[in-house]
Amino acid sequence: MFSSLSKKLFLTGLSMIAALAAMAQTVRVTGVVSDEGGAPVVGAAVFVEGTTNGAVTDASGAYTLSVPANAVLEVSCLGYTTQTVSVGGRSRIDVVLAEDTMQIDETVVVGYGVQKKSDVTGSISSLKSSDLENRTVTSVVDAM
Repeated sequence: MFSSLSKKLFLTGLSMIAALAAMAQTVRVTGVVSDEGGAPVVGAAVFVEGTTNGAVTDASGAYTLSVPANAVLEVSCLGYTTQTVSVGGRSRIDVVLAEDTMQIDETVVVGYGVQKKSDVTGSISSLKSSDLENRTVTSVVDAM
């Protein structure tokens, strides 16, 4: 049948395959990203740290992502501090993001991207919804 050496080689190979399979396991992670007040954070980015594997939260702050069992998730959104969370084989990870008021004060949203206030060379205007209530306009540009 098998010699003692053949059995040892066979068991060693089987152990290596099992170890590789365990390392390659992926976990389907779901969760909700919310702010400190419990409101869902819409459009938060949830990525596996160091990769491009990620998802964006929906209108209820929920996300679903397939990740390695030992991955670290990086959760970020404009106006909030970035948070990292270790998966540790869990399938449900809810994240609470803290507001980053410094980042909000220094950010200007423009029609084609986001810039810091200090980098803007043109004029900046802001509108309140009450400014637009009694106007009949077809676009935001006409309202300004």
